[in-house]
Amino acid sequence: MRKRKDKNSMKIITKDKIDQVLDFMSYLGAKQYTEVMVKTAQRQPALAKYINQNSSYLSSDANNDGLYRMFVFTLMCYDDYGYDIPKITEQQILKKTNEWQKIFNGNHLYLKIPVKIDFMRGMSKQLNLGLYYDTQIKGTKTTKPFFDEEDFSLAYLSMFVCNALLNDEIIKLQKEKK
Repeated sequence: MRKRKDKNSMKIITKDKIDQVLDFMSYLGAKQYTEVMVKTAQRQPALAKYINQNSSYLSSDANNDGLYRMFVFTLMCYDDYGYDIPKITEQQILKKTNEWQKIFNGNHLYLKIPVKIDFMRGMSKQLNLGLYYDTQIKGTKTTKPFFDEEDFSLAYLSMFVCNALLNDEIIKLQKEKK
């Protein structure tokens, strides 16, 4: 039996793309990274503001910087789609944040946080990005977590909301193209 293609499907960001962006970012000096940050904020000012606001609730400056770096990284990965993504509005962010907070806090209170994060990763439709967030937020068997444990939930929520909003825009653009 053939599987029907979901009208709202899109190709996922590949592991190769993630590695390319990681490689590119690893060569940026402080001045170059600042320039990339400024350009990112200009491209998506409401999302940049959302990330900055959320980072102010994190427990350390290193975590603040880490969240913003993941945001910059994420937008660079979405460039692979080849679209000029329209500026996302504060209203879109508020609506999507409320949807995802309901998922995280609402009907699934009985689930432990790691299970909720797995659920959110699946809902984000960007498995490779979700796995990248895991390595950045929680670390790996060989690396320490970049974020303090009390910041895990907000870091994940922030990035999955960004993913969901960017996915929505890409899907709209793909439909318009057809």
